[in-house]
Amino acid sequence: MENKCIQNYGRNKESFYHKLVSSMLQKGYAVTLSVQGISMFPALQENDMVRIEKKKLYLPGDIVVFEHETEGLLIHRLLKVKGSRYLCKGDNCFRIECTTYKEIYGKVVLISHEGIDKVPGAVSKKQIRLSYKVNRKFVRSGCNVKLTRKSFIYNKYKRIYLDS
Repeated sequence: MENKCIQNYGRNKESFYHKLVSSMLQKGYAVTLSVQGISMFPALQENDMVRIEKKKLYLPGDIVVFEHETEGLLIHRLLKVKGSRYLCKGDNCFRIECTTYKEIYGKVVLISHEGIDKVPGAVSKKQIRLSYKVNRKFVRSGCNVKLTRKSFIYNKYKRIYLDS
């Protein structure tokens, strides 16, 4: 089963919570959310607090919060921008989610882990490329997690970025 960083505030973007968060960010306020799940491990861990700010521009490598059509709010890394499509993936996941600028609530600008604050570090183009390749391997395997985990590309990615 794939793990995801899902904010457990309901999956309905018409809910009061989603409207409140969206409205606050649109008005220029920062919002702090609690991380649930391990899809962004090791960058984010269960119960970390993340500060989100709306930005005019999102770049590959940014950790963004966006509205997924069936999952609710997700916190994942932006891998690529293709026209109006933003391709995002959890560092510890296989699936890529496609979203739009309009569906992005904001960018993670601060992470609080066990009371220690840090600014999200920059990630290399190599990490982004390998993460994308893990997804391509996953898709080519028929979305088979076990086969993907046995692949050379996944094990290289895991050794360099997940086990460090």
